[in-house]
Amino acid sequence: MVNWHDPGVLAQQAAIFDRLNIYLFGLYGWEWLHTLSFEYALISGRMTFKWPYTFYFLGRYTLLCILCATMLLRTGLVVTVNCQVGFQALTLAGSIVMGCATANFAIRTYVLWKDIWPVVLGLVLLVVGHWTILLMSVTSVSASWSAERGTCIFISADRNRVLMLYTYTIAIDFIVLVMTFLPAVRTAGRLSHSALWDKLCKQGILYFIAACTAYIFPLVFIVLNLNEIMNVICSIPAGCLSMMASCRSVTALLKDGDDRRASHNSVHSLSNSVTVDSFIVWNSCDSHEETQASNLPPPSLGKTSDPHMSGRATESLTEAGMSPLSETTENRGNEGYTRPLVRPTPPTS
Repeated sequence: MVNWHDPGVLAQQAAIFDRLNIYLFGLYGWEWLHTLSFEYALISGRMTFKWPYTFYFLGRYTLLCILCATMLLRTGLVVTVNCQVGFQALTLAGSIVMGCATANFAIRTYVLWKDIWPVVLGLVLLVVGHWTILLMSVTSVSASWSAERGTCIFISADRNRVLMLYTYTIAIDFIVLVMTFLPAVRTAGRLSHSALWDKLCKQGILYFIAACTAYIFPLVFIVLNLNEIMNVICSIPAGCLSMMASCRSVTALLKDGDDRRASHNSVHSLSNSVTVDSFIVWNSCDSHEETQASNLPPPSLGKTSDPHMSGRATESLTEAGMSPLSETTENRGNEGYTRPLVRPTPPTS
């Protein structure tokens, strides 16, 4: 059986924790670069900034600063520092990331239920309570400088506060998940299973599930309480996964809205194009008719050379509520050229 408090085991776990931060830095760096199109759309003016984007950018760049700071600490370029203050600052930044990730999802729930004030009030109270617990956890960590390793080392964390933090975070994420997709599930009776699943996927259900399950692993390790390092080894990975899922949820929703607007605009463009083309074609036909009018022989009024065609044409006009007038003509400006007119057939009793 593994002795989790053995110095050799603790050193091995510290090395794993250090390498895990390197992998997370690379993963989140790739994700950050891959989703810069959102920032470009705002800078270029294709999108306008709205207040819900505050949590998106605050959490997104706070997490980037956390990972950069951990990389800077492990390089040895930073000489002796106040590790306690540094780790508390990192803990505060991590709390901001967790709060912003939950806020990104809660805003979507607010939009769906904003007309029902008891739901909105309950959601606001949940978010305020979450941020309160997040700020309380800032002072729950302790660290010191290691002269041998030339960096700050983590010592311990208040297990009860961290346990309360992750439990509350999982609970509020689950409540937000249920409240967000409850309106969609209500339409299950009118949708097929595949259509319902497609609708839920467009609403970002996979991102919600990823965020809800992200904090299960650190919660399990805290409950097991193997040692101080294992209690927090999954904290940064869980924060990264939750933040990436919430940001993806925001961008996916905007992308779906852009696709709908593009489809709507393309339909209108096609309709306008058809209208314009039809206008040009019909005007061209009229112009061509005007030009060729003098070269056409005078047509028979209401008659054709084929008696069968004439009969069918008369029947078609009669069925459409029109009747041919062989005695009425329209002067087209060219002598000898007339066009038969039609008028509505009065209803018969």
